[in-house]
Amino acid sequence: MLQIFLASLSVGIGSFFLRKGDIFGLLLQIINKNYLSDKTLIFTIIGILLNLLGIYFWQSSVKSQIQFSVAFSLYLSLTLIFGIIFGSLYEKTKLSPNLLIGCSLITFGIILISNKS
Repeated sequence: MLQIFLASLSVGIGSFFLRKGDIFGLLLQIINKNYLSDKTLIFTIIGILLNLLGIYFWQSSVKSQIQFSVAFSLYLSLTLIFGIIFGSLYEKTKLSPNLLIGCSLITFGIILISNKS
């Protein structure tokens, strides 16, 4: 259970960093030696590393006794929640009620779909 929590936390934050970075620009920099700003480069590398860490935690969660459908719905829901919370804290934006209602409906839908499987 802890591995699922850590996986969703690292993927949620890593996805935020990848959104702030430029993975395509990083690939072009490697191939063509184009210039990419230091801030964008750091955001991209941190995002990639956090997502790889999330993959490691997800793979290590296989050893737990949780059913896959429950684990997967928990992972998706927590990733969504952590990404939104970290993005709002970092960018200092207010969470609107529509966003909160939408996220709760998406989370509820993920749980319903995984329970029917």
